[in-house]
Amino acid sequence: MVDCDSQCNLTAYCMGDAAIRKAWSPRGNSIYRAIEEVYRGIGDIRKRSPILVDGLHLVPGDIRLSNFEDSLGDTWNSAKGGSEPALRVQSAIHRYIQLASEKVDADVVFVDLGPNLGALNRAVLSSSDYFIVPVSPDLFFMGTENLGGKLVAWRQGWDQCNEAWGR
Repeated sequence: MVDCDSQCNLTAYCMGDAAIRKAWSPRGNSIYRAIEEVYRGIGDIRKRSPILVDGLHLVPGDIRLSNFEDSLGDTWNSAKGGSEPALRVQSAIHRYIQLASEKVDADVVFVDLGPNLGALNRAVLSSSDYFIVPVSPDLFFMGTENLGGKLVAWRQGWDQCNEAWGR
């Protein structure tokens, strides 16, 4: 499980306060700490392992992940054009999830996302094989119309990034 919702509800449900503070520390293993050097423009993803919680591996969420979303928004068009630094930013979460899932020999990875159509969700959803959208019939259910079109456009952009990376 990877908590990419900056509210960190999955993390809070699975871990106590002391463990969360440790995951958020400079040597911690939160999702933000895994991609922090990409965000800061000084390196690549860190090879930190998920933690084991009740038989499931968890990459803890981090409230600072919302800062990374700005970088994702800023670099999207450059990544589609083939800029390697921008491609590294766009693919950082995807590459870290791949690395972490290989470390623990995971067959399936569940990623918790916030309920929005922002750049962070674009980076995660467009690089996913499948996704599940839990919904309940209310006023916001009408937003699924908007979601469908966004997902198609995001996937096309992600495919364009992958083609640019292969150059």
